[in-house]
Amino acid sequence: MARTCFVLNPASGSGMAARRWTRTVAALGPLETRETLGPGDATRLAREAVEEGFDRVAAVGGDGTVREVASALVGTGAVLGVVPAGTANDLARTLRIPRDLGKAVDVVQKGTIRTIDAAETDSGKRFVNIAGAGFDAAVSVTLDRQRSVRKLSPQLRYYLAILSTFVRYQATDLVLTLDGERHGAPGCLLAAVGVMRFYGDGLMMLPRADPSDGLLDVCRGQGIRMAELVSFLRLLKTGAHLEHPKVHYAQAREVAFESVSPTPYHLDGDVAGFLPFSARVLPGALMVAVPEA
Repeated sequence: MARTCFVLNPASGSGMAARRWTRTVAALGPLETRETLGPGDATRLAREAVEEGFDRVAAVGGDGTVREVASALVGTGAVLGVVPAGTANDLARTLRIPRDLGKAVDVVQKGTIRTIDAAETDSGKRFVNIAGAGFDAAVSVTLDRQRSVRKLSPQLRYYLAILSTFVRYQATDLVLTLDGERHGAPGCLLAAVGVMRFYGDGLMMLPRADPSDGLLDVCRGQGIRMAELVSFLRLLKTGAHLEHPKVHYAQAREVAFESVSPTPYHLDGDVAGFLPFSARVLPGALMVAVPEA
């Protein structure tokens, strides 16, 4: 059996990841586990695991932890594993990885190996799910401010962040450049680019995304009033927003976002800074363990 190292973010899922992982290890037996101490630590631990000769390195946490581990594995030949123990676990949704931790461990150790794409920004940061600017990034900023609130469930914290952002958010004017072609997006509610389908705890923002096609999928909603937001989010649950007349969808290999006013953006749900930012696809950059078809 391949040598596997599990990189645990104990803070994932509002701190519940550590307790869930302890129960999983107690049920399955010893599993080589390294714990993160803070942001960026998962990348360091994953890199060290590869240097030590581990064949598979699994992220035990949410999408942010997966992004950090995956960033260290690009081009190494080591296989990425995903044990969804975070709040949203959206990458796991696209790849059909079980939410049960024990079953996810089985996929990590025995699953089929699939080659998938990743993306890299102009600053050298990588992401493996979806990056976004606008309302979704503003929600991520609000969540960051609420991290000290531990008495609430992760899902309740997320919905409260949406509500808090909703009452004060104003759409902004963006310019998107897709493979060198510029597109104005005045009054843009949100814009997203990525290789997977889901973000925001099950919102199917990029329903046509194929993680192995060598392309970035791009979706933006512009001219959508805040009063329409609730109905728009309902459409996102099923991917039906693509039929909305104010939604634009495309694919490209290189994408850039610019804005007139200060606009935050996120990478796989983690706040990364303010626009502008650009990204390019890294075709076939990762191998990941997924359930057998």
